[in-house]
Amino acid sequence: MGAQLRGPNNAKLSTPLPINPKALEFYLQGNYYLITGDRVFSDEEKKKAADCFQQAINLEPGFAPAYVGLANAHDDLRSLLKISFARRVDPF
Repeated sequence: MGAQLRGPNNAKLSTPLPINPKALEFYLQGNYYLITGDRVFSDEEKKKAADCFQQAINLEPGFAPAYVGLANAHDDLRSLLKISFARRVDPF
């Protein structure tokens, strides 16, 4: 007896949609830069992440995780700008 995955209300789960391999590569690179930027507090890494996510979206407009990554990169950049500004106003 084989196991079958089911979703809510016992409905069968849909088959994943194919994705452009290059879009997936850009998405994974974006995640790498996003995580690296978190470790070193680098806006340059966050900008690279945003660029990679945007390239993934350009290649695969229906790839929702790339939009999430792009939003996270922009949010992180905004936060880094606030921290940078706060340090200039009150360096201690």
